[in-house]
Amino acid sequence: MARILPPEPHPDHLRNEAKALLKAHDAGDAATCKTFRLVHRFKDSADEQVLKSEISLSEAQFALAMDYGFESWEALIHEVERHRSVPDDKQPRPGAFLIKNPPASKPDTNTPVHGVVMSLTHSGCRYDHTTAMGDSGIAFILQADALHTAWGRPVKQLDIGWWPLDSWGLMLRLDFVGQGAGRRFTVLNCDEEEWKRDAAAHYRKHFEQAIVDALHKNLPPVVFDDFGKIVLGYDDGAPPLFVRCPFTVNQALERMKEYPWLVIVPGDPTTPMPRDQADVEALRYAVALGRDEISENFRKCPYRISFTRGGEGKTSGRKSFALWAQCLRDPDGWGANFYHANVIGNLQTHRKAAVLYLREMAERRGGAAAEPLRSAAEKYDQIVRLVRIADVSKDGMAAQEGRERLAKLIDEMARIEAQATSDLEKAIMALSKT
Repeated sequence: MARILPPEPHPDHLRNEAKALLKAHDAGDAATCKTFRLVHRFKDSADEQVLKSEISLSEAQFALAMDYGFESWEALIHEVERHRSVPDDKQPRPGAFLIKNPPASKPDTNTPVHGVVMSLTHSGCRYDHTTAMGDSGIAFILQADALHTAWGRPVKQLDIGWWPLDSWGLMLRLDFVGQGAGRRFTVLNCDEEEWKRDAAAHYRKHFEQAIVDALHKNLPPVVFDDFGKIVLGYDDGAPPLFVRCPFTVNQALERMKEYPWLVIVPGDPTTPMPRDQADVEALRYAVALGRDEISENFRKCPYRISFTRGGEGKTSGRKSFALWAQCLRDPDGWGANFYHANVIGNLQTHRKAAVLYLREMAERRGGAAAEPLRSAAEKYDQIVRLVRIADVSKDGMAAQEGRERLAKLIDEMARIEAQATSDLEKAIMALSKT
């Protein structure tokens, strides 16, 4: 059955869909073969032949257009543009509201966490990225999902491509981050089925007024589509929001490419939690993450975290390392090298933040807690060094022996992480006595 365009198709959505189709093909997904057989040269080809063939993005676009019932990619885009009620303008329209002196992005950061940090610091909170990474637990997490569906297709063992970037790790701890920073948050979840049917109407009904009110109070919200982004203005375009991605080097504002499915709105200031108390609570949570003891957090989370199925299949520490290594050792289910490169890059960002967070805490607290805190920081620094030598190149992972080398490296990381978790427990005991 041919694909059916959504009620308000957008050219950028179709371009992303074509890229996702190509990535799925390159990862060996046989479900893509039916679409690519619409291309003349694959008309009578078996799945194996289609998957072995090099396919360009232009061919993927052509195949997608054929699947939608158009004779070419250009014809598809022309038809979508012809029926758009609003021109595809990337610049703010006359009368747009834009926040003055918008906060700057920071490369090599966790997207959801730094989006919140940008919002907090712009609203006057003294709360830095390292503290947010530690307090949220993201510095210590290895966020995995054995059941998530990437790009609309099943993943045999775990979603190795997307899971480090997902928002659920932060959302479990958002209230604690707010307590540490001294700022309340309001989280606006989407109605998933309603959002899928008509994201624009869903935005107007559920999100628009809260976002506009926050911007006029100089409190930029954080919104989620593919990544977390900070909202810095709006106009009457479609979509109406102007955003900045927290980790981009480009500081220019851009029109959001699709309507958000999750919104975090900063609210009234509160009295921050005493730092001594926050330190102990943050370390306890880091231990729970390392030992995969956070299932209760999903049940108690005050937010309905969209697209997470209540935490089912999600892991945060030792089980994630084991799943990752298991995935690499499966000759049919390891995925593609860029999936693993994504995990490696995010793990490095997270553990570098853990090192800084613990060393700052050791310096600030001193006493008997300083030694185990520094010891844990050194072990997380070892993880950073191991990550740097991991070969996640296409050539390096082409053979099973290359994937096995990476799997053994992951096994070693898991061993070191367990030792770091034990150090954190010693630090908790020392801090609890002061």
